[in-house]
Amino acid sequence: MTTTASRATDSVLSVRDALGSKWGDRSRGAARILDWLKSFPGNGWQERWLVSGADSGLAWLDVVTDGYGCVEASRREVTTDGLGCLLLARVVRPSYEFLQCYRTSGLYRHAELEFGADLFSRLRQSGMTRGTIPSHLSTAENSLVKVAFRTGRDLADLTADDLIAYHDWSKETFGKAPMGLHAAWDLLRDIGVLDEKLSLRRTLARGQMPTARLVDRYGIRCGPVRDVFVRYLDERRPSLDYSSVSGLASQLLGAFWADIERHHPGISSLHLAPEIAEAWKQRVKVINRPGKAPAPREAWASVLTAVRAFYLDIAEWALEDPSWAAWAVPSPVRRSDTGGYTKVKKKARAKMHQRVRERLPRLPELVDTTEQHHAHQKRLLAAAEATPIGETFALDGRDYRRIDRKDDQPESDSTTDPPSCSRRTSPPASRSTSPAARMRRSGPGRSSRHSVTPECVSKRCWN
Repeated sequence: MTTTASRATDSVLSVRDALGSKWGDRSRGAARILDWLKSFPGNGWQERWLVSGADSGLAWLDVVTDGYGCVEASRREVTTDGLGCLLLARVVRPSYEFLQCYRTSGLYRHAELEFGADLFSRLRQSGMTRGTIPSHLSTAENSLVKVAFRTGRDLADLTADDLIAYHDWSKETFGKAPMGLHAAWDLLRDIGVLDEKLSLRRTLARGQMPTARLVDRYGIRCGPVRDVFVRYLDERRPSLDYSSVSGLASQLLGAFWADIERHHPGISSLHLAPEIAEAWKQRVKVINRPGKAPAPREAWASVLTAVRAFYLDIAEWALEDPSWAAWAVPSPVRRSDTGGYTKVKKKARAKMHQRVRERLPRLPELVDTTEQHHAHQKRLLAAAEATPIGETFALDGRDYRRIDRKDDQPESDSTTDPPSCSRRTSPPASRSTSPAARMRRSGPGRSSRHSVTPECVSKRCWN
């Protein structure tokens, strides 16, 4: 046990030179965490990390901190810095849930030193070539560091499956892709780490899925019930297009049966008790999404109609095919429950017509504004092309100065005012760019907003 602990401590101390003057305190904090992990069973630090429950949150930091030093804030800082060391040395591989709650921007800057500044430099150069703004580039780098922490790999060893796994976790947890992951995918393709021909969005596009996969997206736990839904959709599929089949699966499984299983675990029959059916019919009128406030479901009547049709179709098919008889049960949706479906459809149609009536009178105004903007931009481009770099020109009462790319960067010295610069980092001079993209207003009253280079983004304090 002691030998293993020494090896782990050595692996942490191996990055001492890269982590600055505070590393003595940070190594003490790492040793404290390792001593605490030794009290849990396991064949390695990763198993002890999982058994201890450390992967589920940050509350355990208080337990480790107790008994060290006299100032609570200082003790916790040392322990937190030690945790950062363990992550950088890949002694433990935290889950994405843990990384979501463990937010420290400085750790990602030190990750650059640990994983290789040259690779990050190549990523930034690729981002500048693509015209990626610095804030988006920084978010993409942070996404890659999270994947490296989770997988225990170096950035140069990451695979497409690693990034897709992070994407799938975020979609399942928050209902959306991680910020910066699509840009990170493209940057890794550019520098040759990923040998993928398509973007992440096109890679994830699965085309038309078979019925079984459509059903399995909703995680139905009861196998026989899942098979009934697959069989039912297979029967309906020849007469529907793919979009309609996918929508029907969303209504029957996402809005209906997955909700039933979530509120009544272990249910295995389509025959619902009256109280279960009534409770579901109330819930279906509201949409609940992770991280968002509940919202009324406008198409709740269509969900009820689809569920009623599902039960009635099975009952009718059972008269001709006895294999359906076991699932021919009373429908939880009565005819009176769907009485408002026609009213809902008319209301939706009236809403669309009203929107057209409100916007149609302003269509000429939109056309005139678009033509004026196009004409102005055309004259601005022509004037810029005729103006040497560094010179000013006037157009429609406004003064502009055509600038070179090197003038579009802030000074690295924070004691001096940065020069005029754009909201976006300009692409390299070797790429063909419009002169209008390299000019800014000059004179009194111009905006003081400045762009931030990747170098500035990385200069953060661990504290």
